[in-house]
Amino acid sequence: GESEAVLHHREAVQMRQVLSQKESALSDEIVRSIEEILSAGEQGVGKAAAVAPLLVSYVRTETAIKEQQMLLKSRMLAHLPLVPNQAQAEATQDHNIPVKCTSMLCLFSQCYLGLAERSLCLMGEPSLYALLTHAGQYLAERKKCLSDQDQKQIQTLLRKLKDDEVELVKTMQELLNVSFALVEQHHVPHVSNFLSQCVPKGQTTTLLVSGILTHATQMYIKGLKAAHRTLEPVLCARMFAAMKEVKQLLATADSLLQHTSDIL
Repeated sequence: GESEAVLHHREAVQMRQVLSQKESALSDEIVRSIEEILSAGEQGVGKAAAVAPLLVSYVRTETAIKEQQMLLKSRMLAHLPLVPNQAQAEATQDHNIPVKCTSMLCLFSQCYLGLAERSLCLMGEPSLYALLTHAGQYLAERKKCLSDQDQKQIQTLLRKLKDDEVELVKTMQELLNVSFALVEQHHVPHVSNFLSQCVPKGQTTTLLVSGILTHATQMYIKGLKAAHRTLEPVLCARMFAAMKEVKQLLATADSLLQHTSDIL
């Protein structure tokens, strides 16, 4: 419905565009090559050998993209207040007013994304646990291509990723002295006021938020490498390709909501 649509202010759209410029066309090209091999007739060892070098390239490329995006976010943080100013916070209470991305916690919560994409957000990065969970469900339910052994490998990986993400949330809550749930509500005026009082002031704030975002990026990269290391090559290739599908589905859902809202 209309109330679920998120209208983005042009500044937020620009922020999204700036960050997405760092996403390499090379990464998409690698996934396309992986998909071609997966759909080819060859089976077993031959298919695994064919995708192996592409998986290495994909992980390296994604790592470079994430590191570049993090450097850009760190530079942005230096020029942003912790929370939106009061007038903007009150304005965004109205669903018809575009969401702005004008504070550190906006970057933290990825306010420049639509609701569906943002559902994966974990401190400025998608939760790899959530993304791979969706990818596994996509393969199991739509592609029907996962064996029991595949499911076991995926579940083992997911348990480790979830444990790491839970620890990261605990660390963030201790460092910022606030709950994760509150941070997500930073546009609400009384929450915004509370957060600005709780979190340490000055240069320390920028360093704290930047440090947490960096930690989240490093954890995403570490998780991607763990998937590459622990999953069988063909299964890993399927999961990486499915991750792209999931992200595209979420982005499409957001663009449909935006389009519907524009019409209404």
